[in-house]
Amino acid sequence: MLPFENLGAPIDEYFADGITEEITARLAVLPGLGVIARTTALRYRETEKTVAEIGAELDIDYILEGTVRWENVPDGPNRVRVTPQLIKVEDGTHLWAEIYEEPMESVFEVQSEIAEKVAEALDLTLLEPERLALKAEPTTNLEAYRYYLLGDEYLRSGASRTSAQQALEMFEMAVELDPEFEMARAKLAEAHANIYWGSFRMLTGVRELDYETALFRLYPESFGTDSGSYYLARAILHERAGEDELARADFDSARVVFGERVTARPEDARLHAGLGLAYAGLGRAEDAVREGRRATELLPLAEDAYAGAALADNMAHIYVRVGDHAAAVDELESLLAVDAPLSLPWLSADPTWDPLREEPRFQRLLQGDG
Repeated sequence: MLPFENLGAPIDEYFADGITEEITARLAVLPGLGVIARTTALRYRETEKTVAEIGAELDIDYILEGTVRWENVPDGPNRVRVTPQLIKVEDGTHLWAEIYEEPMESVFEVQSEIAEKVAEALDLTLLEPERLALKAEPTTNLEAYRYYLLGDEYLRSGASRTSAQQALEMFEMAVELDPEFEMARAKLAEAHANIYWGSFRMLTGVRELDYETALFRLYPESFGTDSGSYYLARAILHERAGEDELARADFDSARVVFGERVTARPEDARLHAGLGLAYAGLGRAEDAVREGRRATELLPLAEDAYAGAALADNMAHIYVRVGDHAAAVDELESLLAVDAPLSLPWLSADPTWDPLREEPRFQRLLQGDG
């Protein structure tokens, strides 16, 4: 699924991105349908490549693209216009296309119907639980949804102190308007974690938070079925708070979860990455490096500068934890050599890399001489 083009005002770009992400998430749960990761699809925003060229590069059979226009009428009802089209890569034919022009209140229904129509066009059989999942509405409060989309935009925009703070404030507003908005609660936890893991501090006049607050915001249900990542996040927060025994217990819980899932899905790179980090947290260096390396082999940085970058970053994190600083710097140098979502300011701020601060190569890397 390619990023939907924003036909509205430039400031509404976040809304088009949000529509794209929500439809992608709904399609990703359909059995028998593989969906390219959103970070990979973002490389083709405003691309001039043909459908055939994109299909060949990604090894896909179908492309869903479209446009979004949000009509924000000051004295009238807001409306959204979405025009999706499903294209067969092999011959460029349109399998399905539609124009949706609905009140803003119907935005979730539009997202659900697009996912259902795609499934229908591809002859996918949906059971009742899957149909119900497609129709799920994350919130009934549209203002909370708008704050959620704005927060997500700030969260993706970079690792600056300002963007982290703005994301946090948007998600807090969304949760305040709808305390049952699980997606907003999950993103709020992520925003808190980013602030602390990146050593960010609140701007002047905003209350000071602590690790206990970040842990309190780390709702397990917000991670859905991904309990392994929940335990890893909690372990690292406990560790940063100096609670080593609690951290070790959570790392071990993550090891158990990821270990079982790797056995069931041995080709899932993300699961190997999580297992490797859990082993590293427990001091099992050989196991940690083996699993981290397996993750980067399954999805190399050379094949995917986004998803592959996350795995390479994880590998560097593992090397730091097991004390192989030279290998950690090697990974970071490779990441900075490509168009990956890693920056020198983030390396400077993130306490993950504190053990490398005295390393001459890391110091040169931060100075741009790596």
